[in-house]
Amino acid sequence: MRSLSKSYPELVHAHLHDIYDFIIVGGGTAGAVMANRLSEQGKNTVLLVERGPVADSWASRVPLLSSDFASDGSRTRKISSLHQDNLGRSVELFTGSVLGGTSRINQMIYGRGLPAEYDAWRDSGNPGWGWEDMRAYFLKSERALYACDENHNNQGEWCNQTDKKLAFPGFPHVVEASHTLGLPKITDINSPEQPAIGCGLFHFTRDQHQRRSSTFSAFLPHELVVKRTSHLHIVTLTEVVKLDV
Repeated sequence: MRSLSKSYPELVHAHLHDIYDFIIVGGGTAGAVMANRLSEQGKNTVLLVERGPVADSWASRVPLLSSDFASDGSRTRKISSLHQDNLGRSVELFTGSVLGGTSRINQMIYGRGLPAEYDAWRDSGNPGWGWEDMRAYFLKSERALYACDENHNNQGEWCNQTDKKLAFPGFPHVVEASHTLGLPKITDINSPEQPAIGCGLFHFTRDQHQRRSSTFSAFLPHELVVKRTSHLHIVTLTEVVKLDV
């Protein structure tokens, strides 16, 4: 397998600074975004530390191949869930252990969740986490590759698109069955006005070339990290055990 990341601008430990304005522990789905935003103006020195590798190969960009998260464990970490009462056991969970985190190995579904879920976080004593607070950040990061309304944005970094046609011959029968059962048709699964249960098309995090769009490729591409190399440092295959502050 040919690697595409030999020249990715990550640093070795000997070249790191003693002091940084921000140290981000974990370069996963959220960590990659934070590294991008905090280094955007060039005023802060930022260190991003990731336990996993860069692992930027051609296969990591192919949607189906990159979703084979349980193959050799080189980009994943397996953990056990809490005991599931209905199953009578725990289940295995896989998370991404690679720059970009689980956005590098998942099924690429772009789903924001329901407004009520965020409002519940806010009402539990977490100001700033309500739907209206979070909505602006969803829009800021999104690059919708289709004609969109006020619920989407096509000027951000993280690509998503939806399939105009049903992919498999059996899908129309599923849609017909859902209508027979009285399930509503959802025209946009990420619209806050849509019902929680229904039948609709997913949005997938694929770019204009039909490659996986992860937070690694969207927020920490090679060209961006090279441009910010004076104040954004990335080190992989490194586990943080202690912070001295």
